Amino acid sequence: MTNLKVSHKTIVQKAIGLTLLLFVFMLNSSAQKKSISFDKLTVESGLSQSSVISITQDSMGFMWFGTKDGLNRYDSRQFEIFKSNPNDSTSLSSNQNINALLTDSKGNLWVGTQNGLNKYVPQTKSFIRFLNDPKKKNSLSNNTIRCIYEDKDGNLWIGTENGLNKLHEDGTFERFFCENGRGYGVVNPIIKAVYQDSKRNLWVGTQAGLVTINLKNGIYKLKTYFHSNDDAQSLSANDINSITEDLNHNLWIGTHFNGLNLLSKTNVGFKHFTTLNSGLCSNIIRKILVDKDGFLWIATLNGISIYDPVNQEFKNQLHNPEESTSLNQNSIYDIFQDQVGSIWVGTYYGGVNVYHPNAITFKVYKHYSYKNSLSSNIISAMEEDKLGNLWIGTEAEGLNYYHHKTGYFTNFKAEDSKNGLSSNLIKAVSLDNNQNLWIAAYEGGIDFYDTQSGKFKNYRLSKSNNLSEKRITFLISDDKDRLWVGTKGKGLYLFDRANDQFMPLSVYGKDYYLPSLNIINIYQDRNKNIWVAADNGVFYLRHGQNQFVKLIAQKSSFLNHVVVISQASDGKLLFGSSGDGFAYYSPKQRKLFLLNTRNSGLPSNNIAAIVEDNEQALWLSTDKGIAKIAQGNIRTYNRNDGLPGNVFNYHSVLKDTEGTLYFGGYNGLVSFDPEGINENKTAPKVVFTHLRLFNKEINVKDDSNLLPKSLNTIDELVFNYQQNVFSLDFSALNFVKAKKNSYAYKLEGFDKDWNYVEDPTATFTNLPDGNYKLLVKGANNDGIWNNTASGLKIRVKPPFWKTWWAYLFYLLVSAALFYLVLRFLLIRALLKREHDVHQMKLAFFTNVSHEIRTPLTLILGPLEKLIQDTQQNFDLNKQLQIVDKNAKRLMRLLNELMDFRKIESGKMKLNLMADNIVSFVHEIYLSFQQLAIQNNIVFEFKSTKKDIEVYFDKEQLEKIIFNLLSNAFKFTDHKKGRIRVQVLHQDDHVLIKILDNGKGITETDKGKIFTDFYQVPNHQQRNTGTGIGLALSKSIAKMHHGDLFLENDAENTSFCLSLKIGKEHYKPEEINQNFNVDDSALYQLQSEVDAIIYQQNPKKGSIVSNQPLVLVVDDNPEVKDFIVKTLGRYYQVITTNDGLEALGIALEKIPDVIVSDVMMPKMDGFEFCAKIKTDVRTRHIPVVLLTARTGDLHELEGLKTGADVYLTKPFSTQKICLIIENLLALHQNMRDKFSQQFSLEPSKVQIESSDQEFLNKVMQLLEDNISNSEFNVNAFASEIGMSTPVFYKKIDALTGLTVNNFIKSIRLKRALQLFQQKAGNVSEVAYMVGFNDAKYFSKEFKKQYGKLPSSYN
Repeated sequence: MTNLKVSHKTIVQKAIGLTLLLFVFMLNSSAQKKSISFDKLTVESGLSQSSVISITQDSMGFMWFGTKDGLNRYDSRQFEIFKSNPNDSTSLSSNQNINALLTDSKGNLWVGTQNGLNKYVPQTKSFIRFLNDPKKKNSLSNNTIRCIYEDKDGNLWIGTENGLNKLHEDGTFERFFCENGRGYGVVNPIIKAVYQDSKRNLWVGTQAGLVTINLKNGIYKLKTYFHSNDDAQSLSANDINSITEDLNHNLWIGTHFNGLNLLSKTNVGFKHFTTLNSGLCSNIIRKILVDKDGFLWIATLNGISIYDPVNQEFKNQLHNPEESTSLNQNSIYDIFQDQVGSIWVGTYYGGVNVYHPNAITFKVYKHYSYKNSLSSNIISAMEEDKLGNLWIGTEAEGLNYYHHKTGYFTNFKAEDSKNGLSSNLIKAVSLDNNQNLWIAAYEGGIDFYDTQSGKFKNYRLSKSNNLSEKRITFLISDDKDRLWVGTKGKGLYLFDRANDQFMPLSVYGKDYYLPSLNIINIYQDRNKNIWVAADNGVFYLRHGQNQFVKLIAQKSSFLNHVVVISQASDGKLLFGSSGDGFAYYSPKQRKLFLLNTRNSGLPSNNIAAIVEDNEQALWLSTDKGIAKIAQGNIRTYNRNDGLPGNVFNYHSVLKDTEGTLYFGGYNGLVSFDPEGINENKTAPKVVFTHLRLFNKEINVKDDSNLLPKSLNTIDELVFNYQQNVFSLDFSALNFVKAKKNSYAYKLEGFDKDWNYVEDPTATFTNLPDGNYKLLVKGANNDGIWNNTASGLKIRVKPPFWKTWWAYLFYLLVSAALFYLVLRFLLIRALLKREHDVHQMKLAFFTNVSHEIRTPLTLILGPLEKLIQDTQQNFDLNKQLQIVDKNAKRLMRLLNELMDFRKIESGKMKLNLMADNIVSFVHEIYLSFQQLAIQNNIVFEFKSTKKDIEVYFDKEQLEKIIFNLLSNAFKFTDHKKGRIRVQVLHQDDHVLIKILDNGKGITETDKGKIFTDFYQVPNHQQRNTGTGIGLALSKSIAKMHHGDLFLENDAENTSFCLSLKIGKEHYKPEEINQNFNVDDSALYQLQSEVDAIIYQQNPKKGSIVSNQPLVLVVDDNPEVKDFIVKTLGRYYQVITTNDGLEALGIALEKIPDVIVSDVMMPKMDGFEFCAKIKTDVRTRHIPVVLLTARTGDLHELEGLKTGADVYLTKPFSTQKICLIIENLLALHQNMRDKFSQQFSLEPSKVQIESSDQEFLNKVMQLLEDNISNSEFNVNAFASEIGMSTPVFYKKIDALTGLTVNNFIKSIRLKRALQLFQQKAGNVSEVAYMVGFNDAKYFSKEFKKQYGKLPSSYN
């Protein structure tokens, strides 16, 4: 009884298990009904060779492919190829025939080659070789590996060309079926397949028989199976290629020539499957794979046979040249299923083919010229009839009728006969209630096709042949069998079946009026409302109503761009636009909800078509692929998913009665079953694949020393500071539509946010030293991101100058520098104080000099006049001469101090010219002869040459010689004194020596005499002087690129001035090529400067007043009064205090001469002079500038502003009087010349003064108005742009004539010209030259020319 229960329970459990297994098979069988498409990986993709004979996936997720030439690792983006290197024992043992690949339970990758077994070491990307050693019986029995298998106990079995090998943990092998091995001679030693079944029996397939190995109690028991012609249930053949067990624990054996063998667990014998008794595609079986769903994938010589264990039928996958998604080659060597269920197929000539069950399978219909197919690849419209067949409209290639069951296409095209399509440009098709077809033929009209009779009928919207009425854009037949037609340019039409004609609906006031001319789309919703999309909005016609209403909603601008209308199952209206994305409208809420690329992730804002599938998911076709919107998520499908193209046509969409979706594009028609789409929910692992330094690939243990181990096995990368440009490649190990994988990376410690990239490469340039962590993550083809990012630590070493010992060194150096800086600052403070004192001295003397020059001018001027006036009083005159001498000496001291200040500030410029230095020095020597005679000093001059040419500044060099001679006379005793001047020519320089036998200079004073303000103690002379003479002299010598130095011996003190010969040592701009001055004039004493006796000349008055008018401008009252007293005897003088006020007076008074100081408040003399000389009203006035500022630069600055004379204070009264007199005389000569020129004929005047432009303008204006009697002085001045008084004075200043006389003179001269040309009588000529009265004209004409004008007739 007990045994019976047990037996019954077992039977029930088995029955239940079998039922569940059958149910699983049935589910899987339905899943298998979907078509299979293959992606390809070929040599063009980077594969080393086309023959792929082994496949596996390692523990990290990389795919490995063994070929006939090399081993390949694939990371979903690129291949890395491993080959044998004869010079590297850690490389692959052989490139040829990688026959077997296996990843064991420990994660080790085993590679079987033509020449040995290899174990991959991922840390170093190297291999450990296992080879046959004839001397070792426990080595591999043969080097040609045919198969590798791991049993359930973790034992590794290696089949070779000579026996089976079991690998032990110590690296030794136990041999079977070969010499010196177990079971030798039992079966053929060529081992081709090994498999352990669920009962732990090890099945071994050989080239000649099948054998099982069963280990019991330490004893191996062997059982063999062979083919027998006498036994139908024996093996079909002895050459075994593959062994596997299905989910029902049935054993399947593939033979090399005789098909497939099934050893059922319930049967003793083998069941045979061949091409003759089943659907097997070939009898040469190379590999059998049981996939996760229980289907058997059988690799053969001629394709793949997939066996369904439930239906017990084969379905074959073969190469089809017309199907790009079929196998690309039929000779299959290996089949492998990866971790996510993808099937990898190794072919002999076509590389790798891979099938992804989770990938969507698109069926593509295209045009083929060599077989029955669509008439065009550009699909515009689709409609399904009640038979399930499709009407398909194309652009420019007519209409197609697709027979769904047969797959046959019937084409309809426009012909010359009237019984066909009116145009091949099909925009829309619609079936009416009688299943007859209405066709929108663009630029052809409306075509009606009777599906029963097979005849066409053509309609025109009106009798006119208007092209706009032929541009049919859309049509539909609604539930009431009403035909609505939209046009481009003529609006909406409705078909009147009673009258068999179309009625326009764009007529206001009639039923169904629609105020739109350009119709884009027409749609009828589930509530039988009609919706129309036009270029001016969206309109709807409620069921039972007769008027269209415009839809008003938020974001109404979007409604102007709607191109497609659809409806969801929940009643919401769906709108697709051209450029503004997608929106849905809720009639209940009356709101528009917008989705676009910016806020939702749509692939494009150009929506071509919208449809809802049976699971309420929305499908949108765009110009960048197809988007699926489901439960708030958006998935995009494009060419990478198998679409024939990314661009789809407007309105080209259909959902058939079975739920299949059709989308028409520019590259064919695509269909798919939305229910057959499985989401890939496996988040991919992201691995680092390559490291590049300066764009050069870095390998393990290369010269860079960056990778001690492979990139995937290290935790940290360490760079030195010079390795500052590097890139890291990474890859997501998702092989399902791998081109759609997404990537992101972030460098912790550097980046704040993730960087989302299409190319999975992170490149870093000039990364600062420090510690970082590079995080990378990826998403699969369906956008599933991995939750845990892969990380790699990165450390950038600091440069040697940032190390701890460098910082210690910096600290020590900083301390030393701090000490030195502190010491320097203290010393600089002392030096600065000394410098400041020095500068204060110079500033004080300079300021005092400027202040003294003005009162000194007031002393020298009157003093000069007093000396002249007291020449009869000898005693008084002598005393005045002493005063004059000392005042001028004071002036020389001031000039010397100011020159020194100029050199100190770098503002002194040399005025160099070539001259004879001997004669120059000799002239100065002569000026001191009288002093030598008075002091009884022997004074001698000597030169080695009579003529020595040197480039020098005469004015500055005179100061050096004069100073040296003055010092010599000062410090030389009057008794037995001797002073010598020597000019010596020495090679490339000249030496000027001044020797005296005076008291000499002490050794203490030698180092100080050229120091600023230093004076050699001289109690007799009481140190008269400033102490800057020698310092100034040495500075001037240095500016000449020479030197001034002292030679002192027991007898003589000698100052030597050394100057270079030539001009190469000077800058070109320092040399004055044009400067030429009489030598004797340069060295006259100050008392002889103005020795010219002033002689009064008669003054020529102006026509405005009897005496010339002089404007004096100076802010110093005393100087101003002195000038007024000096000039008041000869001229009218007006005064003012500053340039701004003087400018207004000059414009008003137009003086004859202006005398102005330079340094004044409000407006200085330079600016005042510039304004005078640039104003057309005053630029003829001579300007004399007075200043206390000496030097060529200041004089040039004054002359540049237009000044006629630049006079330095102090000045003599004779000089300023002569200057003004000469300027007035020059101005009078110019005025006489102008007056003479204006006596010439009009239009022939030649003016050479600076006022040429002004006078030319005056003459041109006068000639233009010469016949205008109303053109008087006021009109003339207004046209010129001056006031009448100013214009009057200007003409007087330039011509000496009043304006009236000037006008009259020119008119009379023109009259004379006209008389000479016989231009008319007296009256006519008078009127022609602007005289209204002929008598007055005759009187003035006679006054000017001495005879009446009538004498010329």
